[in-house]
Amino acid sequence: MGNANIRKYSKGAIALHWIIAALVIANIGLAEFTEDMTREARGPFMDVHKSFGICVLFLTFLRIGWRWTHKTPRAAR
Repeated sequence: MGNANIRKYSKGAIALHWIIAALVIANIGLAEFTEDMTREARGPFMDVHKSFGICVLFLTFLRIGWRWTHKTPRAAR
């Protein structure tokens, strides 16, 4: 049996993947946007940057747990 009947990833796994990807891309964009700002002007943006990073860390652990507890589809041939 195994994962022979599973044809695609679950909606939860797909959602976690794209949420993490969006946060990482937003974080990179935020860092680039604030690169030339003064330290004082950058402060609030860096708070958001750190919050996004913490969210990515939490969601990554959640995704790892999801992967351990859910079957995955077979690799394409």
